Amino acid sequence: MISYPAGVTRMGFKRYLLFSLLGILPFTWALIVAGLKLGQNWETVHGWFQEFKLVLAAAAALFLLLPVIRHLRRRAAASHRSPTGR
Repeated sequence: MISYPAGVTRMGFKRYLLFSLLGILPFTWALIVAGLKLGQNWETVHGWFQEFKLVLAAAAALFLLLPVIRHLRRRAAASHRSPTGR
């Protein structure tokens, strides 16, 4: 996800690489530690996530759609204010 704002702000490659690495390391470390702690019990946690899969998918869809809906509403409001529709 960092590639989109990095491209929009024209972030330099070295800075992009640094921020990506800083974001990847803790996430990867957390997954490794969780895997070591869970061991053979990973199926239990997998079952918990299956119960909430639909809720998580709905939350993700809402998170992604809210900016689009907000943009469309602002654009529609702006076109109603402008006499030329621009």
